Amino acid sequence: MPIIFENDSDVIVYALEKIISFARNIQHLFVANCVWWIAGILGFDGNLRIHIDNLTLRERTIRGVSSTP
Repeated sequence: MPIIFENDSDVIVYALEKIISFARNIQHLFVANCVWWIAGILGFDGNLRIHIDNLTLRERTIRGVSSTP
């Protein structure tokens, strides 16, 4: 299944998100923090935060967990 991006920055945000989620899963927090630092320097930290929040909400919806407390 191909992945289609609207612009070039979405490709970078997608790659950064994959690195961060992999580093968190194997508990390499130093790597995850370094990637956040790089994203901040490049100016993608806001887009990255939105992308990860959307993925989290989508995952909660699939599991059937309400996002409201």
